[in-house]
Amino acid sequence: MKSKIKLSIVLLSLLLVISLFAISVIAQEDEIVNGDEIEVFDEEEITESTDMISSDEVEVLEEEDTEEKLPEVEEEINEIENSGEVQDIEKKAIFTITQVTIGEGFVMKSDKSDAELFRGIWVVKRFINKTTNLEDIENKQIESKKFGFVIIGIAEKKEKFKIEMKDFSEENVKFDLKDNAGTVVGSMEIKPKKYARITLWFGTLILNSGKYVGTWDVTAISKTKIIKPKIRKPPVWNIFAFKQRSEAAIKERVQEKMFEREGLGEFIKENREKNLEKLSESKRTAVINKKERFEKRIEARVAARARRAGLQ
Repeated sequence: MKSKIKLSIVLLSLLLVISLFAISVIAQEDEIVNGDEIEVFDEEEITESTDMISSDEVEVLEEEDTEEKLPEVEEEINEIENSGEVQDIEKKAIFTITQVTIGEGFVMKSDKSDAELFRGIWVVKRFINKTTNLEDIENKQIESKKFGFVIIGIAEKKEKFKIEMKDFSEENVKFDLKDNAGTVVGSMEIKPKKYARITLWFGTLILNSGKYVGTWDVTAISKTKIIKPKIRKPPVWNIFAFKQRSEAAIKERVQEKMFEREGLGEFIKENREKNLEKLSESKRTAVINKKERFEKRIEARVAARARRAGLQ
């Protein structure tokens, strides 16, 4: 009887230690990137700022389909893709994916005297730098650059601001709003509410200049898309395409690594050889596996510590 009690105590203690570890890991925040800096994902970080505002249901698209599938944000995505920062990324990256979270709804003056349509766009460009060695991929870090816009009104009443994430917690996400000159002209605080398929945004938008000066309440529904390039392989009969075949294999492994870290590893494995354009929207859509995402980030954390220990 005593041995059973001791065993129970040991098991309870072990569960408590595991729970405390999980809580401490999940509570860690990622570093907020300002200006033109590139963020290198710190393997010590488990919960990232983008996790807070993105939806857990994600549609995966190929780059060729963006114009047709996302016409409402085509202008903003083209602006990002043509920017100097992204052009530099494309030059040095072996592979990139683009996560786009779109929040659509309305803003209403705090005194309820006015209301306008609202659209928030948060884009994360993720990439791994070039390598010619398949085995080297596991040691390569995922880097990212973040961009965002807020659009209020439509047609001649439309006004667009760039947004820069300043802070986040499990409760809210805070942004600065900037005009075309890069001057901070307002702020936005979003309190996300996550559901199985969507994430709702509730919050406050404050503008100090422009057409919409004042304090506005924000209500929006957000959905997340991931845009990836099509990996092109040489035909089987081309036995001399060694370089192209090797490059395709590296890109496939990088793609797998990136999607695993997003909790979408099974989706990308199941659809590796498929033409996403020909799949229905439901077949292109997957729900993030939070357990997989958690485990992959823990694995990266352990590997990072091992690398640092080896350098000491």
